[in-house]
Amino acid sequence: MSRRERRRAAINVVYCSFATRAGHALVGARLYLPAEQAADAARRRQARVPEEVKFATKPELGRQILAGLHAEGRLPPWVTGDEVYGRDPGLRTWLEQAGTGYVLGISKSTPVAFTKTRQARADTALKMLIASDWVIDSCGGRLQRRTPLRLGLDRHRRPTPSPADPPQPGPQCQRRP
Repeated sequence: MSRRERRRAAINVVYCSFATRAGHALVGARLYLPAEQAADAARRRQARVPEEVKFATKPELGRQILAGLHAEGRLPPWVTGDEVYGRDPGLRTWLEQAGTGYVLGISKSTPVAFTKTRQARADTALKMLIASDWVIDSCGGRLQRRTPLRLGLDRHRRPTPSPADPPQPGPQCQRRP
């Protein structure tokens, strides 16, 4: 089924999965109803969508899943997501307050802060950085193709690894001091 067909059929789901070296597992999911479908009473009745299900953005649904994991003491040390999640400042703030690291995609027009008083668009900020502002490191294993990471200015602390997934020997990813 194509993305367009899934959207037309209202089959949109926000998923959360844990991924470790040992494997991955689905740990949460929420049905996403686009705003126009959530507001269409006839369509909701036909699809048997319960009345208590209200419209929520995908980042809001992701935050609900993560809040549930947090309440259970199972919030992962890192979260990743695409630009849909990266452009939501509420999700980023929630993750920071929960002490969870994140790597979320952003558009080139997203403002990024160098300091409390200096910010620029992401694409402009990238051009302003010089080679010494970056450290190229790898978090890949010896038997895998090593993925180079370009890590620049970062205002977030590195989260403490979960006891359930202790750090493995090998290169560590961190920003230049």
